[in-house]
Amino acid sequence: MTWTKASDRLPEDARDVIIARENWVDTGYYCKGDKQWRFNHMGVPHVASVTHWMELPTPPGEDE
Repeated sequence: MTWTKASDRLPEDARDVIIARENWVDTGYYCKGDKQWRFNHMGVPHVASVTHWMELPTPPGEDE
């Protein structure tokens, strides 16, 4: 996994990804409908200024 510049490419619509903004890393998604990044903190979506994003890792398997 590598970081992708948000200015270079966006993830699929409403797909959860890891997002970076200034000195903060969280999970969130890009909403193509309103063309804004959103992240969930305490269950409430907030608009965020995102600089980079990356795919979520594959969850561990049963034997891990």
